[in-house]
Amino acid sequence: MTTEACHLLPLSDAANIPSCNVTTQRHKRSRSRLISLGVGVISMGLSIANSIQMLNLQEPVEMIENTLSEFSQTIQIHEAKLAKIQPNQIKIAEQLQVTQHAINDIIPVLDSHSQALNTLKTGIERLHINFQRSSIYLAITQIFRNQLTLNCLSPDDLQKVVYHVIEQGNLTFNAHHGSIPIVEFITKLLVRQQIDFIPSSQYENQNPQEIGRIVITSFFAVPQQEQTSFHVYKLLTMPYLHKNQTIQLSHIPRYWAINPTDNTTMEWHDPEESGCNLQLMTSCRDTPPLRTISKDSCLGQIIGSLPLSSCHANYVSHSGAFVRQLTDNVWVTSSSESLHCLKIPKIEYRTSNHPTLNISQQIILPP
Repeated sequence: MTTEACHLLPLSDAANIPSCNVTTQRHKRSRSRLISLGVGVISMGLSIANSIQMLNLQEPVEMIENTLSEFSQTIQIHEAKLAKIQPNQIKIAEQLQVTQHAINDIIPVLDSHSQALNTLKTGIERLHINFQRSSIYLAITQIFRNQLTLNCLSPDDLQKVVYHVIEQGNLTFNAHHGSIPIVEFITKLLVRQQIDFIPSSQYENQNPQEIGRIVITSFFAVPQQEQTSFHVYKLLTMPYLHKNQTIQLSHIPRYWAINPTDNTTMEWHDPEESGCNLQLMTSCRDTPPLRTISKDSCLGQIIGSLPLSSCHANYVSHSGAFVRQLTDNVWVTSSSESLHCLKIPKIEYRTSNHPTLNISQQIILPP
């Protein structure tokens, strides 16, 4: 008999047989059934949760599938565009090759031009240095000759110096001498120039070939705003006949100035030595002393129509007439006899072979 026949035994007998003890086995069977039931419930819950999760994941999966589909379409579009771009790239590559060949051909030409430009640059720099040296040498020579000048300055420095003197001196100009440059006025104000040599040991020098620097110091004299006016005259001597001899006054100043207010005078025998310019613009670096008109001087006797006892005269060779032109239409003559002259009227310019008729007027100049 096996355990399969336990159900045939009486309950009391079966209770004594562990394999057939229905009472205990039933209790254990109830717990296993509960466990089985619990496991089934849990399995059903997990299945339901998995189903819910699968339902929740289905939507993202569908979104991913749609995205992949769109991405696939985009890739196909890009492939089509790349297929279209490729022929254009081939054309551009061909053009780039042509351009590269052209650049390769131009490079030697540019190299030759660069060498020519470098040669020209070196020549221009050398010419500039030579020009500076010649300008400085000329300016130093003029300064040593007491010919004060501003030619030693560069154009930019000259402009700065001119307007600095105008500003510091509070100078004003009028249109009386409008044809004269401003720099000419400022140059006339120079009264002294000093040349100094500073060796390179006395300053910071970064050029080992530099031995020193030349410093030119200029001194300007600013005129006063209110000045006394002088009338300046240029004196010319003419030979004249005196006691059958031709004589000419000597030791006469070349220029003579007089102040009509107090009759003080100034004289210049050699204006260039005093740094004077008495032509277009009256200026003088060294002002001569002021004097009063004296009757004992030659000019005082000439102005006062007195006997020329203080004048010096030289004898000159005799000539029939002496003529000197003062200006375009002013002449001065000196002769022992009357001079017969003809005054010819001014006519307009006419072509050749054209007959003209002029009436000249006779003028007699007394001796």
